[in-house]
Amino acid sequence: MQGEFRGDFTRNTYDKSKQFLRVLMQQGRVQLDADWNEQVSILLDRIQTLAKDIIGLHGGSEDNCGFEFIATEEQIDNLKNLSDGEKATLKEQLRSEGFLIGKGNYYVEGILCENNNYIPFAKQPNFTPNLSLGPREIKEKAINYLAYLDVWERHITHVEDYDELKAGIREVALGGVDTATRSKLVWQVMLKKLDDDNNIKIIGNQVKRNYNFFRNLLGQDHLKPGNGVLRARTTKLLTPSSKDSCIMPFHSKYRGAENQLYRVEVFDVYRTGNNCKVTFVWSRDNSSVVFPIVAFSSLTDSTITLTLEYLKCGDRFSLSLGDWVEIVYDNYVLHDVPRKLFKVDKVDPIENQVTLSLEVNSEKIDSRLHCWNAVGSEQRPLLRRWDSREISVEPQNGKDEWIALKDGVEVQFSEGFYQVGDYWLIPVRTATGDVEWPKIKDGDKLIPDAQKPHGVAHYYAPLAIISVDSNQVEAYDCRQKVSNQTKFELNRVINASWHHDQVFEVSNLGEQGEGETTAPDQIFDVKSQDLKNLLTQLGLVIEFQKAVRVDSLHQRSLLLSAQKITPTGGIESYLLPVNIEPVEVKKREIKSIRWFIGNDIVSNEFNLITEVERANNQDFTNAVRLILPQDWSTKEVFTKHTFSQLKVILHGEFILNEEILLIIPNLNDTKKLNDGIIPENFRQHLMEQGISISHKALLFKEKDNLRWRLINGEKMYVIRQENNQLTVNTVHALDGNHIWPGVPEIPSGNGSSGDNWISIINILQPQ
Repeated sequence: MQGEFRGDFTRNTYDKSKQFLRVLMQQGRVQLDADWNEQVSILLDRIQTLAKDIIGLHGGSEDNCGFEFIATEEQIDNLKNLSDGEKATLKEQLRSEGFLIGKGNYYVEGILCENNNYIPFAKQPNFTPNLSLGPREIKEKAINYLAYLDVWERHITHVEDYDELKAGIREVALGGVDTATRSKLVWQVMLKKLDDDNNIKIIGNQVKRNYNFFRNLLGQDHLKPGNGVLRARTTKLLTPSSKDSCIMPFHSKYRGAENQLYRVEVFDVYRTGNNCKVTFVWSRDNSSVVFPIVAFSSLTDSTITLTLEYLKCGDRFSLSLGDWVEIVYDNYVLHDVPRKLFKVDKVDPIENQVTLSLEVNSEKIDSRLHCWNAVGSEQRPLLRRWDSREISVEPQNGKDEWIALKDGVEVQFSEGFYQVGDYWLIPVRTATGDVEWPKIKDGDKLIPDAQKPHGVAHYYAPLAIISVDSNQVEAYDCRQKVSNQTKFELNRVINASWHHDQVFEVSNLGEQGEGETTAPDQIFDVKSQDLKNLLTQLGLVIEFQKAVRVDSLHQRSLLLSAQKITPTGGIESYLLPVNIEPVEVKKREIKSIRWFIGNDIVSNEFNLITEVERANNQDFTNAVRLILPQDWSTKEVFTKHTFSQLKVILHGEFILNEEILLIIPNLNDTKKLNDGIIPENFRQHLMEQGISISHKALLFKEKDNLRWRLINGEKMYVIRQENNQLTVNTVHALDGNHIWPGVPEIPSGNGSSGDNWISIINILQPQ
């Protein structure tokens, strides 16, 4: 993370590209703050990278997924682990306070955000009032809002940590000397008004499935830091004349007397069309020189007098006439309040008072400088010293001018998008008389490299799409919930069992000797009538890891492949359709049985289905049962022959383990889809999801005119037309190994196998 980093540091040495694993201290060596800070950065990066790799760009555990944006009472009713009384209290809060933020944890790019209580949107700890909006407001028409999480790292000194009720980080026994500072994680739930007035489910699905779509929806103006770049250098080439680090070489480029950490920070940005003007300020001490403000003594239209906690007159960490300062307080930092720069007009070291004035032609001083935070306790403001006034530059003018700061240090802004608060750190050293800045080769010369801002880095995650109108408030949850067991769960068969115990009575070992087991290629040698009776009375129940759509089941979803041995020793295969019905598995018992399922032999103790019920009037089912059709008695294979093998074949249609990819509104060009042609606008929507359609892609029309299958390489998509829009679903494999490409017709007749598109359950004779 690249936070504010405003402390009195030597430099920041952490460089991820070097792939250092840890910092190793050596005996008798000088201890530097940069070494300690780099070790922490290495460890922090490892932890956050691990969390990001496991969870993704954003997400939370199913059991404790926090930051639900609660806009309706229905959402409160669906909350788990809350009593009726607690839910009633939350509903009252919702009506009186507006939106609520859910309790729990959420990870944003590996960074843990914690919210320990259900809180009103307007009373969150680091509240940013970018929109004053609640469900009580009456709107002329429906308006959509994007609720999102903004996460960043704030630097905290003993001044910002001031709290009368708690012990601070400053050790008072040291007599006023401060020690280490802290880094604080700041999370802010924000709202952005959307121009898109589509159904929130359509927008929400795209936001949830495509992170780039979310960032585009958020817009460049809301993303920090910017992408503008800076170069730093000193004025002349270095020609060292002495190895003594205390004596500066005569031709030294950096002419300062001390090692410094320069900070260049964007103070304000003015945009008019394609033109951009940036003002920046700089500090030789990383803007770490601050003074706690005790009181606002007097205030006029042009000046303000402040009483400070301390003032070290004549010290490098004190104030002098003509210095430039800004007044900083929590609301100023957290709420994007316009920044103001003051000039020190008078210093009273006896009373610890300073008188400040604004620059000429600036706005009047805001009388609300001493603000109150969201929970009602007064903030403790501070005075931050800079070494310059605002300096104006136009990065888009193409001139790329070098701007002199002090003692030979120069910077250059290049074209790009800048945000207020973007900063760069420039270490300068007397030993080399140069700046420590990355360089690149330009022919035989080394020139300063263009660097993006060193901070402040912000990380974003979508929470919800909200629709507000005069009649109702709707919310579509855009959070990602991660299972505690597995991140992605593909459907597969978990049980395929003959129903009830009678199955163990059907066994014919033939000429097999005692102690021998059935070979895989001699699976069945059972009279056809016995098997028919077995299937008719008992049926085969196939259970799935996850429920499947009932409307995807039909007679072609499941087939039986029967093989018989001919008098000449050959094998004939028959593909026999069966009927299936959705059922619910109610009971399982451990039995000894031997099946051959897919490529795995399951033997010994097995979880056998022993009780099922019909699944009526349900959209999904977790199992199906085979039922023999009436025309089975006409099949020759079951009237005259015994058979050696029985295969249960699951057609690709059966899986329908679907995941919504995107919803395309107002697409009426279904004739092209029926003709096997992919419309151009449909192709464009897929391209936005990062899906390129191959010229070898196949488009199949289902019997239902409002459904198609798109086979693109090894991926399959189901397309449905519903309510004048197309829903595109990604289909996962039943066994998790591959995607069936699917076919428009089912193979039939002798010798048909279809092994390239089916999943086979070989059923072995029970022992």
